Amino acid sequence: MAAELQRKGSPTTILAIHPGEVATDMANIAVDWEVEGIISVEESVSAMIEVIETRTIHDSGKFYTWEGKVLACDCHCCG
Repeated sequence: MAAELQRKGSPTTILAIHPGEVATDMANIAVDWEVEGIISVEESVSAMIEVIETRTIHDSGKFYTWEGKVLACDCHCCG
């Protein structure tokens, strides 16, 4: 999507954002590993808003964490 919008000259910025390990009912499952660094919904949303507000059209198509770090994408669609 980001590449197509860029090709068409759209000023729209497309970002994928990992919200982190958020303490929600969905996260309340049994897994075979220890989940570390669980954050509150408020912390996750606040951090993601900061990421969104500080990105530009030049960041379009990238996959970020809630901490603003770029994650590698192996899907061959992120550029």
